[in-house]
Amino acid sequence: MPTFAPLPSHQSPILHTTLTNCCSLFSHTKSDSRFDANFNSQHQTLTKMGGAGPKTYMGWWGSIGSPTQKYVTSYTVSPYATRPLKGGLYNSIFNVFRRTKNQIAYVVIPGIVFWNIWAVARDYNEYLYTKAGREDLEKANA
Repeated sequence: MPTFAPLPSHQSPILHTTLTNCCSLFSHTKSDSRFDANFNSQHQTLTKMGGAGPKTYMGWWGSIGSPTQKYVTSYTVSPYATRPLKGGLYNSIFNVFRRTKNQIAYVVIPGIVFWNIWAVARDYNEYLYTKAGREDLEKANA
């Protein structure tokens, strides 16, 4: 059983007795023979202090003996609703780079093909309106 230092004269000896009883209540297990002998006196002390009495589910000092709770519903707010722009600046840089890198071949290759067709057509048009290309232009218009 734990021992306590003597209390100063201004403190109540009832408090000292109650603390001793509370501590001894938890220092023994149910299989200990001293538990049953001390339980009634400790239970009376705890009841007088406003602790666990009859017809209560809640135990004393963490000894919760309540029945399991049913139909308890808890609600939370989605983290996407509380912080809708979380990571927006980071993703606007790195996500755009990643997506552009993955799609660049689908844009550049047709662009190069279109540019070459357009450049060849532009050069041929310039050729047709020169002195050397007049004959080809007349053949094409005839």
